[in-house]
Parts: sequence; C-alpha cells; structure tokens
Amino acid sequence: HGEPDLHALRSTPLRHLATRKFGHIAEPVFRSSVHRTTRAIRLGRSEVELAVDRGSLVAAAAHLPIAEFELELKTGRPTQLFRIARFFERRMAAELDLRTKAEQGYRLVSGEAQGAVRAATIPLTRKMTASQAFEAIAFSTLHHFSANADPVRASDGEAVHQMRVGLRRLRAALSIFSDVVPRSRTAKIKAELK
Repeated sequence: HGEPDLHALRSTPLRHLATRKFGHIAEPVFRSSVHRTTRAIRLGRSEVELAVDRGSLVAAAAHLPIAEFELELKTGRPTQLFRIARFFERRMAAELDLRTKAEQGYRLVSGEAQGAVRAATIPLTRKMTASQAFEAIAFSTLHHFSANADPVRASDGEAVHQMRVGLRRLRAALSIFSDVVPRSRTAKIKAELK
C-alpha cells in the first residue's frame, strides 16, 4: 500500500525510472482519503451511476475537504443524464466542477489551491475530426470556467476575469464550430452564456 507500481512505467517514456532505487526514494506529494458510495439511478430506459465522495486531500500542513458527487451514464440517452444533473443542481445547489482530485491535490501542494486558474493549452492534433476538436475545446473552456468558482467566492478579482475569459472562449468555439453543433441549440446556449 502506498508504493509506486514500477512495472506500469516499463511501457512508458518514464521507463528509465523503473528501478528499485527510485521505488525507495519516491515519496507521495499529497494523500487522498476518500470514501465513495455508489447508487444506480434509472430514468426511463437510461441508467446513471451516482457516486458520492467524502474525504480529504492532505499535502504537508495543507488540507482540502472533498464533498462531491459524480454522475456517469451507464446506458441510455445523454439527455437523461442532464435531466438528473439539473435535478441535483436545483435541489442541492450543486455546481459543475471538472477538476480531478489529482489536479486539486497538485494545486494544494503548489499553494495555488485558492488562486485564479488560467486557461490551459488545448492539445489538438491534425487527426482529430471537427467534432473531436470542438469537444476538446469546449471541455477546456468549461474546465477553465468551473475551476475559478472557489476563487470567485473568495473575492479574487482575477478569478472573475478568468471565468469571463472561459465563457468568451466557449462562445467563440460555438461560433467557429457552427457546422458541427446544431444551430437550434447554440443560439440559446450563447444567449445564456452572454
């Protein structure tokens, strides 16, 4: 328990680290302690898994509580997943947060856990279809927006600016990829974003 799996490195560019010496000197930079409870939710012909996580991330003297839930569409239509998400949003004042626990842990280690989050580089390749490129860009802009929610609550002016930048980037992506995304939906989304 707590030891790195060096065998997993052997087929990666980090294979030169797969030595016993590295295994002895490698230390965790943060620890996560999370209790997960899962339930299946059925809506029509769709099944969604609800996972509720409670716990914490700890890095040296820094501590970040974890209280979140995750929805995953197992079978059925994505529209049903969004209906369930909207239900939780309304009933529990839930918010979208696309940050992984690992991302939050590394920000805790760096001391940036409460500061504004800037846009990340979006990895696009020539092999991507227009739909795949739009998906990558849209995810990145939503991540940029949602990652700034906590700093905004802490009255960080730069985080407010970064949220606005994320929304502008999403609106621009909707315009650029207008042939990919149904226009009947984008007009309403763009109006809400504005």
